[in-house]
Amino acid sequence: YRTHQLLIRAIAEQFGFEHRGRFVDVRENLINNLMTLDKPFIVLDDAGYLKDEALLEAIGLWDELENMCGFYFIGEPAFKIRLEKMILKKKLGWEAWFSRNGERILSVTEDHESEAETALMKRTQAMQILKANMPALNKEDVAELLNESKCNLRTLRDDINKRKN
Repeated sequence: YRTHQLLIRAIAEQFGFEHRGRFVDVRENLINNLMTLDKPFIVLDDAGYLKDEALLEAIGLWDELENMCGFYFIGEPAFKIRLEKMILKKKLGWEAWFSRNGERILSVTEDHESEAETALMKRTQAMQILKANMPALNKEDVAELLNESKCNLRTLRDDINKRKN
């Protein structure tokens, strides 16, 4: 949902609210309904693909729902680079987004300097995912799945689903 209208309509639809009609009505309805929920939480995956207008709309939504709704932006490392560039250019909205995040960008994975450290981290993550999703696997099957997927988490997810089905 790269445009601001598609983004707001998609959020409304995901919460089960009316998402058709005039945009201003959909947006107002979304805000009013979110205010009635107990601890609503919006996760914007692939936030780096949002166009500026969509990001500004998300920030506006965040402003109107401050302390009433949680927001979590997920993006690739390129999102961090884009954010840093936009702040340096003093592009409208980006510094506001950054300040709302405590002026920091968090990573759920550590930055590693060597390829060996990165490979070990990926293998460890993959093993944790396997344990959580398929705890009864023996060591040979674990090793086979890790090797087949090359510790790529998307491939591993598909392999787990195939084995479960």
